[in-house]
Amino acid sequence: MDESYELQNPDFEREFGALLDKSRQFGETVHTVVDGLLPPNISWEDVPFSTLHRINLPAIASYQSIIQCLRQPVSGVGGFILLRGLLESWAHADFVLHDEGEESRQERALRFEIGAIREKEDTYNRLPVDPEEISEDRAELAEWRRFIISRWRSINGVDTIPPWGRRDVARHLDSMTNRDNFVWPIQTPRSLFSATSLATHMYNVEMLTLERDGVSVLVWSTPAHRSTWLQCAVITLSYIAATQITHMGGVNASVLFQVISNESHAIVDSSILKSTIEGWSG
Repeated sequence: MDESYELQNPDFEREFGALLDKSRQFGETVHTVVDGLLPPNISWEDVPFSTLHRINLPAIASYQSIIQCLRQPVSGVGGFILLRGLLESWAHADFVLHDEGEESRQERALRFEIGAIREKEDTYNRLPVDPEEISEDRAELAEWRRFIISRWRSINGVDTIPPWGRRDVARHLDSMTNRDNFVWPIQTPRSLFSATSLATHMYNVEMLTLERDGVSVLVWSTPAHRSTWLQCAVITLSYIAATQITHMGGVNASVLFQVISNESHAIVDSSILKSTIEGWSG
């Protein structure tokens, strides 16, 4: 089978490169906005604000890594795979902030924290290293666990915390898409989340290739797919920002919404994205 990168269109690469520059700047704008919603000089004990800070940092890192991967056809699949981390961050932030049930934001943040602690402990248990090499890390994690449990006990009077973690993400993405006024460009966030898992683990090489005019083309190299993944990344980051603005923006919420909306629409509604995606699907 002759697998090749699709012949590149210099005009597309030039315009797409400029759009990626604009997308990188959008990531910096979102970082500034969501950071500005948090109290100044927060410490790790300032739950839920410290929790949101720890969710935001990998979200921005994943987003900017996606932008970098999409700059070259050969690394485009990396941009698709990294969408998984961005979707996880969105689900985590929404879980902590969205007003559902009787739990407070602090309680939901504590559930996220204990889930993260358990996953890190599981990772430590599987590491092929001398326990002494990670004894300091384990001690710090144990201290953090004690703090989280004591905070939960002060609220609920018990030590048992229902954990929230990666296994809850897919289900929560479903609940998010069932809300009013939800708009998504392709499939659903959950189906995209599942697809990134397939790509991450390379379960099926066929999903990474596509027959086009008698040639087996590597999907991640095509302008249409790189454009689609950029569109998804920008929209997901917009939702991450909007979730936090909605719940913490206060009197500045409308202004912040406008900033995010203007910059994201300038990318998502650009002629190069629309014509490339529609030209392929059409």
